[in-house]
Amino acid sequence: AAAAAILVKPTFEWGSEIGYQHWWTDNLRSNINAGFNQHQIQSNIVGAAQAAAMNKELLTFHANLIWNPVSSMDVGVEYMWGQRTVVNNNHGTENALISKLAFRF
Repeated sequence: AAAAAILVKPTFEWGSEIGYQHWWTDNLRSNINAGFNQHQIQSNIVGAAQAAAMNKELLTFHANLIWNPVSSMDVGVEYMWGQRTVVNNNHGTENALISKLAFRF
């Protein structure tokens, strides 16, 4: 009986992303990226609990600066901004500062 209540309905989703990398010097570079994703889904299809958790629209922007003091090491800092809207139209914004230290072997 529970299987008969399952609803299968295709939904439309699309997104895009664009980015650019610039080399300031041989060992200093920057990247900027922006992304967008939209999912066209109705809250009556997924229910109230999932409507508060599923992404309806997501926007992000990243900008960073990465330094290579030696060829096997990266040191960087990145700023990230994001905005999320869920299916029930609640939304939030995030600002983050991210650091990076990577070694390649």
